[in-house]
Amino acid sequence: MNKVLLICPKEYTNKIDNVDIIRYDKNKDWVDTINNVGMEKSLIELKRYSLYKKVIFTNNINDINTESVNVSRNMIYSYDCGLEYKNTESNNDLVNNRLSLKKPNLYNWYSDSLTFDIISNITKKLWEKLEYNHKKDDVDKFLCYLSMMNIHIEKL
Repeated sequence: MNKVLLICPKEYTNKIDNVDIIRYDKNKDWVDTINNVGMEKSLIELKRYSLYKKVIFTNNINDINTESVNVSRNMIYSYDCGLEYKNTESNNDLVNNRLSLKKPNLYNWYSDSLTFDIISNITKKLWEKLEYNHKKDDVDKFLCYLSMMNIHIEKL
């Protein structure tokens, strides 16, 4: 049985049944954090000869669901995704919502193991160059990186 991996701040000390935990330092840079935990995750999987069913990357333990759910390749499922609304002339809410840009938080999302591997391969050199719509804040850079890697966002 493939397990769930929870990646959370080192301040969180509880154990959860059937969940492996990798803890990170919230004070470290996001790129270093995701890259380091990505390597740790891969090392665990190599030793076990199996991939994690679901990888949860969060800084908010209260919002997560560790239960078994289907995850798709090239998708991240965001707990607190922001929306940048696009307004059309029709002002149809359904159309506006479909055209709106989903912007995931750097934290508080989950994916399958292979998608997490893609995301955690980001380097500082690439991160510094990224921008989206001439914006350089971290959320927009993350969205740009996900788009480059053909990773889609699902808001929970």
